Amino acid sequence: MGWHPGALLVALVCAPILALPEDAEQPLLINADSGTYNDDPNGTIEVSGNVQIQQGTLRVNAERMTATKRDGKLHRVVATGGEDAPVRLRQRINPGEPVARARARRIDYNIAEQQTQLTGDAFVSAGEREYTGGIIIWDMKENGIDCREGCQSRPRQAAPD
Repeated sequence: MGWHPGALLVALVCAPILALPEDAEQPLLINADSGTYNDDPNGTIEVSGNVQIQQGTLRVNAERMTATKRDGKLHRVVATGGEDAPVRLRQRINPGEPVARARARRIDYNIAEQQTQLTGDAFVSAGEREYTGGIIIWDMKENGIDCREGCQSRPRQAAPD
């Protein structure tokens, strides 16, 4: 059974992520087994159980997602995976380039900083490189990668879009 909180949809649409410009114009679809929405301007939004998020080329699969608001605007989104399943994210960043893919036990997106921290068996495949490590910081504004804790980098392997 899907859970579609209208207020969450509006809040997340207002939070741009580095991607194709037309992605932001697409409807945001969220499915989850359950969810709660706090209407307070500094409240939280939580969805859990088979969370699936889709907007344009963006796809996120997680076990749980929590979004926090500050002054009525979305401030931070944290997605966590299940015991045996990491959070998975994929999105086309630039036309003509392969889809960027990422996975980790936890993905924490700070909207104001436009920075994503992937923690726990983290993996990012973007541009010409793939990165693995304990923690990967993905600067969405500059499209830069800061790989920490056992980081390895290699040329990107071909993967289906």
